[in-house]
Amino acid sequence: MHRISPDFLPSEPASQPVYLALYRDSSDKVRFLELNAITASLLDAVENNESHKTGEALLRNLAESIRYHDVDALIRHGADALNEMRQLQILIGTRR
Repeated sequence: MHRISPDFLPSEPASQPVYLALYRDSSDKVRFLELNAITASLLDAVENNESHKTGEALLRNLAESIRYHDVDALIRHGADALNEMRQLQILIGTRR
């Protein structure tokens, strides 16, 4: 869960951006998942995937757009992130 609560209300913005996925699981409980910038960009790409690209294609596009030095590593880590988000019920499925 994220740190913000009635007992913790920061008075200053964080020094770095904070990326959160806010979701409701199948038991109707609201949950948070803190993301890094790349995973947040991936989730945004999934949400706006009007051309129905695969996860791998989205990851390759992301690697190219941010000029990531090890595309294969990004694809492996991205696949893990997509699987985690599916298990957490943030995503309802993945496509090969």
